[in-house]
Amino acid sequence: MCIRDRAFATAHVIATELAIEQAVERGAENLGAARVSPEVAADSVARQGAVLGSPLTPGQQAAVMGIATSGRGVEPVSYTHLDVYKRQPWLYPPRSD
Repeated sequence: MCIRDRAFATAHVIATELAIEQAVERGAENLGAARVSPEVAADSVARQGAVLGSPLTPGQQAAVMGIATSGRGVEPVSYTHLDVYKRQPWLYPPRSD
């Protein structure tokens, strides 16, 4: 193995990653977190689509519905599947032509 193939990290970075891991583990075990009814979540999804000017993608809708109604302290989410960055209105303002 060449030295450039090795990964290095400071003790601070490793400690931060460990703290994040522990917080996620605690959150995943918490099944009593705040949640809303499916009706409230669906209404929020519809309202956000109106604010954005188009509906959320099916993946975004499923993520919001699952997270908002689960009652879990932590839910895994894949940002690449949700197209989060493409949906940010401040990154892509509406065209005026």
